[in-house]
Order: sequence, then structure tokens, then C-alpha cells
Amino acid sequence: MPLWLLSLLLIMFSRTCCAHNVRAAQASTAAADHHYFRPSGADVSGFPPPNSAPNHRSPCPALNSLANHGYLPRDGKALTPQMIREAVMDVYNVAEGLAERLTRPLPAELTLADLSIHGFIEHDASLVHDDTYLERDPAQINITLAGNLFAKSMDGKLNKHSMATARRERETQCKKENPEYAFPVKAQATAYGESALLLIAMGDYESKTVSVDHAKSFLVEEKIPDDFQRSDKPISTAAAFYLAAQIKLLASLGWGTAVEAKKRIVEFRPQIAMALSLVLRRAPRAARFVRSLSTAASSSSDAVSTSHAGSTTTHFGFQQVPEEDKERMVASVFHNVAEQYDVMNDFMSGGMHRVWKDAFVDTLHPVGPLKCLDVAGGTGDIAFRIAEQLSKSSRGTEGSEITVCDINSSMLQVGEERAPKVLPHVDPSLFRWVEGNAEHLDFEDNSFDVYTIVFGIRNVTHVDRAIKEAYRVLKPGGRFMCMEFSQVPNPLIRQFYDAYSFNVIPLLGEKVANDRPSYQYLVESIRQFPPQEKFKAMIEDAGFKRVSYTNFTFGVTAMHSGFKF
Repeated sequence: MPLWLLSLLLIMFSRTCCAHNVRAAQASTAAADHHYFRPSGADVSGFPPPNSAPNHRSPCPALNSLANHGYLPRDGKALTPQMIREAVMDVYNVAEGLAERLTRPLPAELTLADLSIHGFIEHDASLVHDDTYLERDPAQINITLAGNLFAKSMDGKLNKHSMATARRERETQCKKENPEYAFPVKAQATAYGESALLLIAMGDYESKTVSVDHAKSFLVEEKIPDDFQRSDKPISTAAAFYLAAQIKLLASLGWGTAVEAKKRIVEFRPQIAMALSLVLRRAPRAARFVRSLSTAASSSSDAVSTSHAGSTTTHFGFQQVPEEDKERMVASVFHNVAEQYDVMNDFMSGGMHRVWKDAFVDTLHPVGPLKCLDVAGGTGDIAFRIAEQLSKSSRGTEGSEITVCDINSSMLQVGEERAPKVLPHVDPSLFRWVEGNAEHLDFEDNSFDVYTIVFGIRNVTHVDRAIKEAYRVLKPGGRFMCMEFSQVPNPLIRQFYDAYSFNVIPLLGEKVANDRPSYQYLVESIRQFPPQEKFKAMIEDAGFKRVSYTNFTFGVTAMHSGFKF
């Protein structure tokens, strides 16, 4: 598909999914009782500790602004993650979930200058700061860079096109000028998240723009503007990451400015008209083709009889491969994506996967003491949510145990390393990290109260065996819960979803994670998974009772539940 048509589809998809975001009109009184004072000269430094300056500042103008107004300690020292969470929620109306995510990597106590450690929060290709390679104060604003950003404004405002152009140009510049330039996925997520938050947390939530005057105040003066109005609607993780993903894609495609987009639309107007006509005529045929592939693969997954060098075959995406090879091939995919897995989930879903997972664990409603088995849960997303809810319950985590089982050691390593950073208040002994196969679990019968598997069961070779293993290891009365990408029943929405999945997601994999094939497989594997009713029947066939499912986001994902009696 041509890039201009891909972008057009993305814009249409964006309008469909984000029309519910409404700008709150009520003014915030956040800055009313906090006078502005910004330390300067020898009294302030942003260099990482040891740093003897009386005042510390960071490479983050948003946090520096909070310190300059006294929402954080004015000297920028003796900070805690809780202080920062409360400040950004109070002043910028960042939602609690996003505030928790933003402060998750931070130590129990820090100074603003700690954020200047290269690769921690500070990163190359900042829009207003020099790269660390130049050995300049990481908190010092480069006025020339800031001016280049403001020059991208349209009608006195910065928007997602402005930010995309600025990011694309800055990254290109740094690649040429910085011999030590590094911009890994973590840095990209931070950089594009900063761009998104500038627009919706410090600007206008509805239009996703910020005036140049306000941008200058925040980024250059590090001052909360006197007429600043925050949104009445909290800035959610989903909203921030969805906008960040749009900016990233626009930057990758070179559609940085609305002017560029308009020029291309004018240039290709006849082709666009023809393409839209073809889309309208052929979309049903394309949808039928995708469904036929899914149906064929689904049938083969039930009872594969195809011979391949003397062995049966199964699907790996849209390919047919020997059964004994699929496990190795899937393991290779997740080994490749392990480090970028959580960040790419944010880019691909616009942060929606976090909303789905929160709803999943809220439905589970874990109460201790609890023995939980989270299968295919290597990076810990579900395990950490369960642990967090247990820690807040009246019984706490005492007597509970969460076993995270994954076939991929790389994914488990990421999760185990994340645990103390994500949940510093939770005893690490709550978790067990076990390498194992969902089809052959190395646990005794009737061992667990809860079995969870999220976005993992479609990757096993024999789904029916995995469900039967879940039934075996659960105690009587235990609950099976699974969330998986599923089938969108609405034909119109399904057509746009297919266009997004097969064109945008692999492209994001290529541009963000430098791994298109792995994300092409992930998209194809989704289409091979049985539809909701069929998967429900498979769960019932394994022996589970009171089986049900709930669709999320038009059926893009479905949450399945069943009990062992």
C-alpha cells in the first residue's frame, strides 16, 4: 500500500477512535499561590551527582517548572516518586495511571539532576537540549534548538505535524553530528511521549495543540504561564501514547507538516480518488480473503493432517510449518522483541493495551492469600497488576504467591529486572519466575487458585492442550482467565482494522524496533486465532464451567473466563 494511502487510513482511524476526547474548559488555579523563581548561574546545575550546586534541575522542563513554582522542592532535592506523581496530577492533570507509569523507573529518593544520567530519562535528540556527547549542562536550554521548534508552528500553535517535523529533523541532525548517537526504543518512547504531553497536558486537549507563547514559557523560561488552563479530563496513558504513536508515524513517513500532506494530496488527487474507489469495491473481498485464511488456519489448528517431511504441520502466521518447528520460531520472535515488547505494545495500541489489562485484573479482583499462575507473562505486566491489587487489599500479599511462567527466558529476564522498579514496595519473594511450556506445565495437579494468560495463548502450537493443562493445575473452584486478540464482528470496522494491522503495525515494528518480520508474524497470528464463540467452546471442552467472554474495543480483544468445579 502506498505511504500516502496508509497515512490517510491512519487519519481516518484516528478520527474514528478519538472523537470522544473533549477539552475541559474550566481554568486551573494551580499557579495562583505559587510564585515563580528560577535559580540561575552558579546557583543551579543539571549535571548528574555528585553535584554540589545549591539547586538541581533536570532535562525535563515540565518538572523544572514545578520546582520553580514550589510544587516540588525548590532546590530540586530530596524528591520521592510520590511527590512527583502528586505534582503532575495536581498541576497538569495527569491521570493516576500515567503518573505512576512516568515515575515507575525512579529510585525511592532522588534529585532532579539524577534524571540527567544519560539513557535514564535524559536522551539524545532532545528538541531543546544538547546531546550528552557535547558535555554541556543537560538542564541548560539551547535557544537555537528551541527556536527551530517554534518555527514549525502553524498559526501560532504547535501541533502533531509540527512535532513530527521537528523530531524528524532533530534526529537526522544528531545522527550526522553526534558520533556516539544512540536512540533506542526506550529513548524514542520518552521523546515522543514528551512531544505528546506538550500538546495535551500543557496545551489544548481537544485540538491537541499548544500556543507558541505557552510552549516558550514552559520550555525556555520553565514557567507555568499565568493564563494556563489545564484540562478537566485527566491525561490518560492511552491518550498520551496514542498521540505519541501518531507523531512517530508521521515523522517516520515524512508527513511532518499539514502543508506537506496537502501538497501530496493535491499531487495524488486522481490516484487517491481511484484508490478510495478500489478500497470501497475491494474491501469486502479483501476482508473475505483474510477471513478465509483465518478459517483455513483455524481448521488446521483443530486437526492438522498435512504431511511435511513425515510430520504434521501447523500455522506460523500465514505460513504452514512443521509442528516441531513452531515452538522454536515463536521463541525466536519473542527473544527478538523482548526488550521493546512493552514499549511497542504502547505504540501499536496507542496505550489501549494498558486499559484492557487494567480491566482484566479488575474483573479478576484478586484477594489474598492467593496462588496465581500467569502463563506467557514474561515481562510481568499482568503479574505486577495482580500484585499491586493484592498489596492494597486488607490482607495484603501475605500468604500469596504469583508464579510467572514463560517459554522465553529473555522475556522472563525483562520481567524479573522490572519487578523491583515497578513495585519497590512489594517483597520480590512474592514472585516466582519459571521457564516452561504452556502445553506441558511442570506443576502438580490442583495447585493454583487462578490461571491467567494474556496475549499469549495464540502463540502455542496446540491451544487445546494449553487449556487442558490450565484445567489440570487449577484447584477446584479455581478460575481460568484469558485475554487475546480476537475477531471484530462489525464489517466496516474490521476493514479499517485490517488495513491498520497489516500496514501500520509492521511499519511501526520496522521504524521503532527495527524488526518488521516479528511484527508481521504477530499480526498474522492474530488472524489465525479462533473467533470468540469457537474459543469459548474450546474452553468448555476442556471441562470449564460458567464460561463467558467480554469484547473490548469493538472485539479487537476479548476476555474469556471459566471456572473449574
